[in-house]
Amino acid sequence: MVIEYLETALTDLDIITDYYFLQFGIDSAKKVYDQIRSSIVHLADFPYSGVPARDSLLRKLGYREVYSGRFAAVYRVEPEHETIYIYHIADTQTDYPHMYKNI
Repeated sequence: MVIEYLETALTDLDIITDYYFLQFGIDSAKKVYDQIRSSIVHLADFPYSGVPARDSLLRKLGYREVYSGRFAAVYRVEPEHETIYIYHIADTQTDYPHMYKNI
């Protein structure tokens, strides 16, 4: 399957890596980036390996979540297009409760 990042997910990833760069340096930012991307790339081979979304409406609409350490990515599998859409990426210890507002 092909993985497509929506603009919001790319922005989320930029914000997360920028934070780690500013707080802890380039090595930490790269480690976080690689960790998140590795979990998402894994979905190409195992698209349903994430868990159903915590939000009940999103769960009914087929959204799923994949976790990578303290980070979560919200995605949806579109089998007819052979595509996985990544909607949001969040730090579960900071902005996770607000992640569902813009989906």
